Amino acid sequence: MKIKNTSTIPFELVLLINPQNKENIVKRYSLFDRIYGGKRIVVTKDRHNWIVKFGSPKQKEEIFEKKAEHWYFSTLEAMLVHLHDFMLKTGLGSLDMKEITRTLKQSRKEVADMAQYIEKKGVENGWK
Repeated sequence: MKIKNTSTIPFELVLLINPQNKENIVKRYSLFDRIYGGKRIVVTKDRHNWIVKFGSPKQKEEIFEKKAEHWYFSTLEAMLVHLHDFMLKTGLGSLDMKEITRTLKQSRKEVADMAQYIEKKGVENGWK
């Protein structure tokens, strides 16, 4: 059975369709998968929500899917704002002005790169 549009199929449904191929399932159906601040951030999308999964980068795919924090957003903008705030808080080591400025620039760049990557990946999956 061939799946055409992977960005709209929930993870649980994919496991029902193909339960023997659990290991690489998160990587195949994720729009974004990176490690930031020692934590793994994976962005996926179902029919109604943008889903951010946040957890340990050391876990296997199946364990990561079960134990990671799941954040749900109805719009891309809400997700990017939340991720920017999260990255800003995670990156701050002190309240020194130089540290705040550096962290702010870095978090903006990370979120902008993430948005461009998600858009590019979405166009590949047939978004208009």
